[in-house]
Amino acid sequence: MRPASPLIAFAVASLGIAIFSSMDAVMKGLVLVLG
Repeated sequence: MRPASPLIAFAVASLGIAIFSSMDAVMKGLVLVLG
C-alpha cells in the first residue's frame, strides 16, 4: 500500500461530502413532499 497523494485524498473527501450533501437534500425533499 503506497501512501495516497494529497490530491487523491482531497478528491475522496470532496466526493464523500458531495454524496452526504446530496443525500441530505433528497431527505429534505422527501420530507417536504410527504408533508
